[in-house]
Amino acid sequence: MSNLKQFIGAEQPRGPRGEWTGEEAVFTRFLQGLDSGGPGEREGFEAVWLALRRVLVGELKRRSLWTLSPAYVGIYGSASWADEEAVEELVADGFAFIFVERLRSLKAHLRLKPNVEGLIVRSARNFLQEAQKRHDPVGFRVFTVLRGAVRSAVAAGALHVVEGSSAVRRDTVLAFHAGAAARPGELAAEARSWNVDLLPDLITARGWEVRPLMARVEKLLLRLPAQGFPVFRFQDLVDPLRLDVRMRWRALWTSAQGEELPQPGEDDRLVMARIAVPARSLEERESFRSLLNCLEEGIENLAQRAQSKEYLRRLQMFLRCYAADAMPAPAGEELPSRRRLADLLGIPRDRLPDLFTTLQKLAEVCRQGAGKALP
Repeated sequence: MSNLKQFIGAEQPRGPRGEWTGEEAVFTRFLQGLDSGGPGEREGFEAVWLALRRVLVGELKRRSLWTLSPAYVGIYGSASWADEEAVEELVADGFAFIFVERLRSLKAHLRLKPNVEGLIVRSARNFLQEAQKRHDPVGFRVFTVLRGAVRSAVAAGALHVVEGSSAVRRDTVLAFHAGAAARPGELAAEARSWNVDLLPDLITARGWEVRPLMARVEKLLLRLPAQGFPVFRFQDLVDPLRLDVRMRWRALWTSAQGEELPQPGEDDRLVMARIAVPARSLEERESFRSLLNCLEEGIENLAQRAQSKEYLRRLQMFLRCYAADAMPAPAGEELPSRRRLADLLGIPRDRLPDLFTTLQKLAEVCRQGAGKALP
């Protein structure tokens, strides 16, 4: 696979609805030849690997993930996508998701359709969406809340879709007056200012708290025309807002002037550092990813009150964010104080020691391979 590099950055050919339009039905031919066992099977696999790599790199760029840490889609141990191993690991995960776990379904579709190129491109999108949802909970949460507020404004007639999908996707252009022809403006500074009002609720709100949060976001949306933005593209609003949220979270665990010194009994912060040390080797990466997934599942299985489980979910989400930023200090010097962590996550400060103890015990169970609920 010496020619892999030429596919990095290559744009995938697409039709008006995003379907695959390449002249060679690479994925279809690969599926058709799986059972033949002919001499060209290896070449077919290599062609599919390269094509899938191109699709996934294109999707990373389309979702504004290409410039972020690979950990935001579950590839740990690499600082950027410039690391060839990170891209290869993503392709391997994508291949398993599409061609291994869904092979029977793909073959069934192929019996009814002349090709499955578009279906596989959609599956690649779904793969990245699921990966980001799990490993970038902050970014995914911002996207979901903002899109929900926009859809609500569209349904109420306050906003109008003037270009792109009515389901509100990244490239959807919206206007506050039907038929508006103005070009979308530069929204980055305005979007970043929203977080002064929205955080930490934008990340921590759950259940009945979500509706008031959505109302606040919609109120901010409706101010845009008066601020000189009668037309905007959804990604021009969501991308800077999401980036600013990540930066604000990151700032909480970097050294800051005036930060209080760790107090006696705050060793529980080191638990987080020990759990979320970024892995390096392929085997360690897989083990680390399994640990985070096991923690997530284990929290859901715990026989604890709903409020305690919600606090544990917030800590686990913070763990994923900490790991995604690949902080280099496993000793915990750059982790936030208990006070700042409590403020960030909306958790009573006096509850943190017990929550960290539970998290540590659950991590130990996961490392032993049990992955079941604690007694």
